[in-house]
Amino acid sequence: RLNAVARASIGRLRALAAGFDTAACGADACFDAVVNRALLGSAPVKTVKLESVDGALGQLERSVTCLEHAGDMMGCESLDELYRFLNAGSHESDPILSRSVMAMNLYLDELLIGTLPFATAISYAMNEFGIPKVVTSSESGIHFISRLVKPVYDTLRLLTLNLSRQRFRLEALIKDWADIQGEAEYIDEQFREGADLPDTVPHFCSEWVTYEQLGLMQKFIALGIELQLFSWYECDSIFWYWDYLLSARLRLQTSFAATRQQVERQKAAIAAAEAQEAAEAADRERRAKNKKKGKKDKK
Repeated sequence: RLNAVARASIGRLRALAAGFDTAACGADACFDAVVNRALLGSAPVKTVKLESVDGALGQLERSVTCLEHAGDMMGCESLDELYRFLNAGSHESDPILSRSVMAMNLYLDELLIGTLPFATAISYAMNEFGIPKVVTSSESGIHFISRLVKPVYDTLRLLTLNLSRQRFRLEALIKDWADIQGEAEYIDEQFREGADLPDTVPHFCSEWVTYEQLGLMQKFIALGIELQLFSWYECDSIFWYWDYLLSARLRLQTSFAATRQQVERQKAAIAAAEAQEAAEAADRERRAKNKKKGKKDKK
């Protein structure tokens, strides 16, 4: 709504400024280009150019467009959707204005983009990926999710930077996720011991953390290629390593998808068995009632 008001105001300004000539009104004479000369010392004088009215209004329109794009972030309904939105924008070379607005609104009033409880959003993303709710809703699981809030926020915040700064900060962020790996393995071990499960059961939390780490490592390589940081003779090994990271991440994703489908089939089988049992119980109850009714009619 505010963006619509801004566009309407720019339209009225454009109509009022029709035929207005910046040079003819003496605007250059009214602006002292060397007003800060005393602070510059012997540095060369910087050429200052005043924009025309059409150019200034065009810049205002571009700023409004940037704000509209940044506002689209607030419509994301999940952590995965927000990540995809920010990741797409980071590769489209969004202007600094929209990236700054997105960074400011990423965490508002202790909520993700002001609407999503951070821990709940992480828990939902983990469940959607394939981690059972019994893991994320346990006491140790809740503590682990609260520990994930900072690295997840740092990952999202990273995507609001330009590509060069993203790659510079990725190295430290990958180390932060590596520190969480030990905690994830501890949570998995507690879950298996508490449920008396064999070690062959998937290590849900540690594998999910590994999946996220592989994504960051893949992004580190991709940014190096995009920013043209590698020499030509390094391309063979770089692309081989990139293919390895993609393959490893795809294997984990496929494994989680298979586990999720298996759990859904088990739930469906349990639900079907419960429904059949309920139907049989209702049938037995109906027969018992009919039997009692028959005895009363004989009397």
